[in-house]
Amino acid sequence: MSMMKRYFEDQNPEMFGVSRRGSREKAENKNLLLFSDGVGFDLSGEYRVERRKDGYYVVGKGSLIPVESREEGESYILELKGGKRALVS
Repeated sequence: MSMMKRYFEDQNPEMFGVSRRGSREKAENKNLLLFSDGVGFDLSGEYRVERRKDGYYVVGKGSLIPVESREEGESYILELKGGKRALVS
């Protein structure tokens, strides 16, 4: 089992058919984006760059933005925060 899947199971056991809280209490994480292939993103929190097997993403504040590299992601975050975006070659 991948670390990411284990993380999401721990954070959202009801989504994976594991209940630690009982069936009456269902947790809803509206910031979790889970794809059918098992890849998931926690969209909560501050902007950050995450690397997955298919590339890099800027994740946070409810957004998921694919980018070409970590550097481009960090530049994009700077722009999102109101700074000037540096050109990444």
